[in-house]
Amino acid sequence: MAWSLSGRNIEHCNCNSICPCYSSGLARPGDEERCIGFIAFEIEAGQADGVDLSGRRAVFVQDSPGAMAEGNWKVGIIIDDEATDEQADHLAQILTGAVGGPMEAFGQLTGEMVGVERAPVTISHDGHGHTIRVGSLIDAEFQDELHEGATEPVQLTNTPGVPFSEPITISPPTKSVIKAFGIDIDNSGKHGTTATFDWSA
Repeated sequence: MAWSLSGRNIEHCNCNSICPCYSSGLARPGDEERCIGFIAFEIEAGQADGVDLSGRRAVFVQDSPGAMAEGNWKVGIIIDDEATDEQADHLAQILTGAVGGPMEAFGQLTGEMVGVERAPVTISHDGHGHTIRVGSLIDAEFQDELHEGATEPVQLTNTPGVPFSEPITISPPTKSVIKAFGIDIDNSGKHGTTATFDWSA
């Protein structure tokens, strides 16, 4: 299946400040025994086998060992409920890595696929603020790290193994509650980033 996706993403987990995965290519363990979080995708343009995926939204939810490279991840996918069944099927295949592309590396670390769900997904941006609401499953707000006197937020470059376009902006959550796929956690004040992605396979 030939496909392409591009757009914006919000990535988040329960590490403190900046997740060690960014500087170590998943080699260093996270701050907690379990790494719990999500990647929210806001697709601006995309297609899979001629099916238009533009405007769709989806969330990759993971519960993994703190040392993520060990594998045995538990993964769930949430697709916005405005997607057609065909669009949802293509997005699930792309985000689980089943059809190649950057997420294939994460797919190889997945030990249990806990489900694919449909829910209302809204993602909005207001200057340096970002909000994501996913039905009753995720309620989160992020704010770019912008220090006094600075005109640009704190950003990362040269991040090994990270499938997002650089620079990656540090955007910690002022609020993040996840209640999905058996997860019930408040990650407010933990790690968060915003970036763009441009993938194809």
